Amino acid sequence: MATAGIAVAFAIAGCTASNTSVAPIPQSAGRSAGVTHLDTPTPTPTPIQLVIGGLVGTSTWPEGDTATGGQGQQVAGLNCLKQLAEPFHHHVHLSIFVNGQQLAVPFGVGMFQPGGGKSGYIYHQTCLYFLHTHDRTGILHIESKIDQPYTLGTFFKLWGEPLSTTQIADFTGPVSVYVNGTLDTTDPIASVPLAPGSDITLVIGTPPDWIPAYILPSSLQP
Repeated sequence: MATAGIAVAFAIAGCTASNTSVAPIPQSAGRSAGVTHLDTPTPTPTPIQLVIGGLVGTSTWPEGDTATGGQGQQVAGLNCLKQLAEPFHHHVHLSIFVNGQQLAVPFGVGMFQPGGGKSGYIYHQTCLYFLHTHDRTGILHIESKIDQPYTLGTFFKLWGEPLSTTQIADFTGPVSVYVNGTLDTTDPIASVPLAPGSDITLVIGTPPDWIPAYILPSSLQP
């Protein structure tokens, strides 16, 4: 696995991605032909402690939602609200790997007109949805009035990026998903639930040497 793919840092690494197809990989048994699944992934040598306001992976996408994502309108039944103070507040971690390199989940997803963020953490926005990111650690914040399930597809709809068995955002190729280090065969991938405290990893192209495990900050643990 690329070292930069799992580093937790506070500096932004310059990198862009646009309509990128991953290199072909050997065919193997699994949900999609042509994808190499790590059916029994090597355990993470050392679980990685997440730090609020940090950066996990290489900065690749701009902050916030795309033009087709959450721009203040209702998305997937979710309204954009001025502030949230909801009784159900959970957290999930999301990792994205492309050909063995970890790409940082952008901050400001699920926020309309996010502001600030110079410290690595976004506090201000015009409005935000129940599901959003404050930093680039991959921590997804779920704040809801009722204890209802959300899915990976909900997050990508808010972000405004596609997700399927053959695409993650602007990268195309066979996709695998792991939940808490175990291959998940939920189909479609968008239906994978965002269970409190879960660790979700999306892999496209050549898989990393192992599926990393992350430890949520103590203040965000279930």
